[in-house]
Amino acid sequence: MRIAICGDDFLNIKQIKRILYIFSNYKKLELVVDIISNDTDILSIKQNYTLLFISFKNENNIKFAQYLCKNKSQIPIIVFSENLCHAADAFKINAYNFLHMPLCEDLLFEMLEDFFASFLSTPLILSDGFENICINANDIFYLEANNKHCYIHLTNQALHCNKTMARVFNALPQGRFLKISRSFIVNCDCITRFCSEYIILINGEVLYPSRHFYKTFKTDYTAFKMPRIP
Repeated sequence: MRIAICGDDFLNIKQIKRILYIFSNYKKLELVVDIISNDTDILSIKQNYTLLFISFKNENNIKFAQYLCKNKSQIPIIVFSENLCHAADAFKINAYNFLHMPLCEDLLFEMLEDFFASFLSTPLILSDGFENICINANDIFYLEANNKHCYIHLTNQALHCNKTMARVFNALPQGRFLKISRSFIVNCDCITRFCSEYIILINGEVLYPSRHFYKTFKTDYTAFKMPRIP
């Protein structure tokens, strides 16, 4: 897998890169870390990165992060900055987390543990009644109840599953999938915007939360998305 560190804050970038390789050795992960310091290179990123670290020291980096958010990129972002005010900016772009510099190595290690526990693909083997289907939790946009069965909605298709929505939900990464009504459970990472009347997903689909579940959903979604500040 590949991780990119974007920016020209070279001392902090060097420290982050060192911890990433220590972590990959500890977890026995095959990891490549790319350093992208040129603004032109940043704007032309074409690699399929598992994670992006973006320094908010440079205004162009902030614009790049906003561009990713606007264009519905699913690449998780960790913003790092010596300025705590940038934590609010990180929240605006739905960053996975905010890392306050200078680097606290234990905090970054904990952050990486949380990330790889929740964001790496979680394989699921489900049955539609005729054959077994293998999918990844990352690919699920939402679940839809269908009596004692359910539908699993992916990017461009809906798979019928002969298990209840509750059973599928219990097999998914906890905290990342939230119930918005009796009939729907949505992947937090697929949400672009929401209010009490509707929830819009990155593929343009619209779901409708119920009044009974909306308050809990909003609280849990905010807790999941809010960058953690040391």
